[in-house]
Amino acid sequence: MAGFQPPINIIEAIERIKNNEYLLPAFQREYVWSQEQIERLFDSLMRGYPI
Repeated sequence: MAGFQPPINIIEAIERIKNNEYLLPAFQREYVWSQEQIERLFDSLMRGYPI
C-alpha cells in the first residue's frame, strides 16, 4: 500500500517531469481556468504557499 510522499517544490516537480519520473496524461478537456487564475496559482507556488 502506498503512503504519502514527502512534499516537493514546483522546481523539483518540473525536473522530475523532464527526467520522465512522472508521466503527465493528455488533457481530456479544454482549460477551464482564466489566465488570471493560472497566474495566481503560479504566484502562490513561487511564494511557497501550500496548495
